[in-house]
Amino acid sequence: MLTCIDPKLTSNVRSWIVVRQICLYGLLAAFCPASIAQAQYRFDSWTADNGLPQNSIHAIHQARDGYLWLATSDGLVRFDGVRFTVFNKSNSPGIGSNRFTCLYEDRQGDLWIGTENGGVTRRRGGVFTTYTTAHGLPHNVILGVTGAESGNFWVLSGNLLTQWHEATGRFLPADPNQPMFGFGSGAFGSLGGFWGVDKTTFHRFARGRLTSWTGLPSLNIHAVAEDRHGDVWVATRDTGLARIKDGKVARVYGANDGLPSNLMWFISGAELMIACADQNRNLHIIGLDPWAKRAVLRPPPGLLERLDINEPYLDITALYEDREDNLWIGTQRK
Repeated sequence: MLTCIDPKLTSNVRSWIVVRQICLYGLLAAFCPASIAQAQYRFDSWTADNGLPQNSIHAIHQARDGYLWLATSDGLVRFDGVRFTVFNKSNSPGIGSNRFTCLYEDRQGDLWIGTENGGVTRRRGGVFTTYTTAHGLPHNVILGVTGAESGNFWVLSGNLLTQWHEATGRFLPADPNQPMFGFGSGAFGSLGGFWGVDKTTFHRFARGRLTSWTGLPSLNIHAVAEDRHGDVWVATRDTGLARIKDGKVARVYGANDGLPSNLMWFISGAELMIACADQNRNLHIIGLDPWAKRAVLRPPPGLLERLDINEPYLDITALYEDREDNLWIGTQRK
């Protein structure tokens, strides 16, 4: 099904596009950066029958060439704004598994795509190459991929942290003295790195460095992200949003700061923001630098129909703002 609702645009319009589990929604919402505006929007929808190969979207990224890439459970998808191109084992030599889990673009413009059970696949110059345990990975289950400005690249393979070595074409343990990155079952890929918790401490690996903090208001963590100033933001399921600045917990944001609930997701892209759901299933878009509410959006029908404000395990899996200020939301249904 293809649905389009035309917006009434103003000079302050900012574009948003929403990707969901069974449809791709294009959503246009008008709002002013300094104050909340009444949202006017248009959304278009494309079902899996006319473009998407599968109903689970795990990661979203806009490459430097402008294409939007989606990691799905049945192929890697490139979207040019009009049509989808699907890359999978049947049409692309070098792909070893269609069950993709995560995406990363390195400084050369190569795409690295983790898979659920088939190692990590690299796309360089339109050619795919897959690396598995035969190339040094401890496991073919890839939970996250990340890198640094230096060009170094790491993979969370199972719960082990490994580093790519271009000269040898192999993955090696990132730290022989600490091969196990996973802290219990909590470690997994996040924006700009990997994180996990033990009984008292929050740990994060990013840009080749492992950092640990105590003193967080809660270790019941939902998501982690880093802003352009290097501040680390930690979304908890029970105490709000914590900001770590200069190695210390600087502030915890909650209801008094405009958070309608603890049910929130980070929006990655040029500017780090959050989307926070309220009791009426509206999404509050909040900028973190500076802290300011940007919009309150009523999502298209179906996106948050099953939302339970107290349920941390929801369908939304990824939120991404592209360079044209479009907001993409990836979801899956259990």
